Amino acid sequence: MHKRLTIGYFVDRVIENANERIKYDDDMGYYVDGLANDFAQNVSKGIVAAAKDNDANLIVFPGRYFQPIYVDVKRLNYEYQYDHIFQYANENNIDVLLVLMGCVGDLKQQGEKMRLVAELKKRGLPVITIAAKLDEYKSIMYDNVSGFADGIKHLINEHGAKRIGYVSGNKENEDSIIRLNTYKKVLDECSIEYNDDFVKYGNFTEFCEEQVDELLDIEPKLDAIVFANDQMALGGYSVFKRRGIVPGKDILVLGFDNADIAQEMVPSLTTVSADPRKLGIEAVKMCIEYAKNKTIEDKLVPTELLIRESCGCDKCKRAKKATDNLDDEEVSIISASSILATRYANEVSIRSAIERDMMLFDGGSDINLVQIVNRLGYVGIKSSYLFLNEHAKVYRAGEPWVKPRAMFLKTIQNGDNVDVVPPNKQRIAFADVLDSDFYPQDRRYTHIVMPMFMQEEQYGILVGEVDGEDVGFVPSISYQMSLALKFVFMLKKQEEISRKLHESNLVLESVSKRDDLTGVYNRRGFVVAAEALLKVANNHGKQMAAYYADVDYLKTINVQYGHEEGDHALDMSAKVLSRVLGHEGVVGRLGGNAFVAIVPLSEEKNLEYYANEIDKQIDNSNKHSERPYHIGVTLGFTTFECKEDVNLIDILSMAEDSLYQLKYDKARSILM
Repeated sequence: MHKRLTIGYFVDRVIENANERIKYDDDMGYYVDGLANDFAQNVSKGIVAAAKDNDANLIVFPGRYFQPIYVDVKRLNYEYQYDHIFQYANENNIDVLLVLMGCVGDLKQQGEKMRLVAELKKRGLPVITIAAKLDEYKSIMYDNVSGFADGIKHLINEHGAKRIGYVSGNKENEDSIIRLNTYKKVLDECSIEYNDDFVKYGNFTEFCEEQVDELLDIEPKLDAIVFANDQMALGGYSVFKRRGIVPGKDILVLGFDNADIAQEMVPSLTTVSADPRKLGIEAVKMCIEYAKNKTIEDKLVPTELLIRESCGCDKCKRAKKATDNLDDEEVSIISASSILATRYANEVSIRSAIERDMMLFDGGSDINLVQIVNRLGYVGIKSSYLFLNEHAKVYRAGEPWVKPRAMFLKTIQNGDNVDVVPPNKQRIAFADVLDSDFYPQDRRYTHIVMPMFMQEEQYGILVGEVDGEDVGFVPSISYQMSLALKFVFMLKKQEEISRKLHESNLVLESVSKRDDLTGVYNRRGFVVAAEALLKVANNHGKQMAAYYADVDYLKTINVQYGHEEGDHALDMSAKVLSRVLGHEGVVGRLGGNAFVAIVPLSEEKNLEYYANEIDKQIDNSNKHSERPYHIGVTLGFTTFECKEDVNLIDILSMAEDSLYQLKYDKARSILM
């Protein structure tokens, strides 16, 4: 079986890494700026389709804008969390890397762009850039000149436009630079003086109303406005509507890209047909060529003018649509409803299900994770692999992201079936996370890698397999999954705190029941442990012994050798009693030199056995001691039958009486 080519596809709003199924031991990759815009979505669709047609595996990394400079800051406070996704691409899982710099570069400052270049060079991955040139890497780009020049000439020659404004993209973006130069060149060829005031710089998104307003304020009688892409033209339409300007009648409009929205705009947008899908398809072909020959050349994708209504042409030939007989407001409502219904229907369902299942979570167990991923099949995720960090990891903006040594594969979902990975198989080295043996080995796949995070906390990633070309829906469900994971990690942390608190309480409880000097039970601890021993059902009916012991000559040792030596005598005596009686019984110190114990008796371990063992242990301790004194213990005892109504205090009193009788007898023998 041959290894499939892996294409790495980096998107700063969606990144894909495709594994190609051909007979070359190579991998390819793709960087792009986001499935959130039509251009990136369609480039990605082309890459997905081409990877599938060539029996290739595709892994999509959906990132976000690197240090965004034009959108609402509050909305993007934690977008930086997506940047670390790029770190998962390495020589183990990618052979060739595609970078959609037409988007990434547009939204990045030059310093950030160079940082990306340096990072790619450091990894040593072959790179092909899409829609822009990046350093010395090979690229695939649109022919930004021919179709665009034809469109501007059409406005001038066919409609007599002379005062033509221009809304450019970011100044540093290569497509933007080429299209602006084309605009300047066509004006010069048509003997129209270039006016720098007629050029405003946008950002390749519909958020360019301010720039369009500035143009119209400077020159209210503009004949036309040319936009560097269709998304900005969409923003221009909003300004025209607010000012009561009718595109195609009061002002001529030209776009670029032929985005999906272009024909739906009212009036339909005259634009330059630049098929993003074709760009993605041809990029994959370049990867395959590189895998075969280890060398490729830059490639241009042709563009052509697509005349509709916004340029003033009323003879535009287009298919009659169901919305043609509706007014503008009705068209807008129908279009918006159609888009929303397609994009969100299934996602709302799974979000609600996850929210409901969160209420059923049982502690921080891995079984809760099943509830998070078990409905992914309903939204088109064929299979998924949930990798989590051992603990929630805090990653703050501006800090370097530190790779974990390993991640833990918790669940594997296939359709409606979800398996929890056994703990002994969960640990996966970081470098192998996207090249794991758990992934399909006998067929191709398209994977999308989603970061799981809430604000500054990172929990891991979800690697999901999708069947179709549209991978843009997956990021939208990641928030709810991340929220559920935050809940799981909170439950695990709570359980950990509870466990440590319980252990601390056990330690405190144990300490409160132990004698500080000898470590045997104190009075309170002995009573609790002894009564527990007496209540053991297996002991009922058995003969037991109760001991009451004094350490001999303790007062003399304290006086002659000091209290430290007296403490030593107590400690040695306690150790002897514990070794002999403590394994099957309970030993305690009541205070001073008094010890007590109870122990079950048997044929082998009877009173004589325990007396001999205590004597033997004391003799052995004295024999190996370098102290100038010997320790000794006098034991009083009594036997009793273990029953439910046994009174511990009465039993110990009888043992104490026995001890005093022994001491009395010993004293009389000395005096006689």
